[in-house]
Amino acid sequence: MCSCRLRATVGDIQRFKHPKDFPAYYGLVPRSMATGHNEKKGKITHRGDKTMRSLMVQGAGIVINQATKGNLHSKQLTKWILKKQKEKMPWGKLVCAVAAKLLRIVRAILISGKPYNPKIAGVAKCSLPKAS
Repeated sequence: MCSCRLRATVGDIQRFKHPKDFPAYYGLVPRSMATGHNEKKGKITHRGDKTMRSLMVQGAGIVINQATKGNLHSKQLTKWILKKQKEKMPWGKLVCAVAAKLLRIVRAILISGKPYNPKIAGVAKCSLPKAS
């Protein structure tokens, strides 16, 4: 259901030039309030498709539970989630952060056209070995 809704609402994936643009389209990035030298991050922006955002948040909660139990196949994503939990990140912020990360992974899959690889999911592009 989530993937069908995403494909129906996203349109052309090439219009999202940067990885953070895709989660921002669904309102899963913190609101930025800047005055002079001070920059504060607020609540998420709640822009875009409300139903898709709620589906991603529910999916992210399941991913966090699976990572906590050790049932998630992506070791990198599990490591990242456990690190955030160890830092005592509140549940709501963690769920939104994981939902945004999942959307960045989906964007990378759609742009590259390659199948999902759990071994490299959640790894920064600069950390991956160079393709020769």
